[in-house]
Amino acid sequence: KAVVSTQSTGGEDMFAVCIADLIQESKEYRTLLGYLDSAGRKTKGAIDRFNVNHSLIICTVAEAAEKRGCWEEAVTLYELASNYEKVLEILIEELSRRFMSNDKGHEHVHQ
Repeated sequence: KAVVSTQSTGGEDMFAVCIADLIQESKEYRTLLGYLDSAGRKTKGAIDRFNVNHSLIICTVAEAAEKRGCWEEAVTLYELASNYEKVLEILIEELSRRFMSNDKGHEHVHQ
């Protein structure tokens, strides 16, 4: 099914923005966006019935999850969108953050 694209004054696809908001509110990621099966293949979600930029929608939802500090959700969503660079970026940031916070508790004072 073709969806008529409506652009905002900022150039954003308003259909994609609204769908991303709906998905964020419902948190029905698997049902609406699909998921990666055990073999790493993407299963279809409800948005696959529409002629829209799926990757853009998934990345918009992932970005919102990242901003909320829900890095596990963000990583899963970026992986679904095949944005592996962003997956690695978040994982490295989170590992560094956890390593640094654990390291502070083990500092030794030398006098």
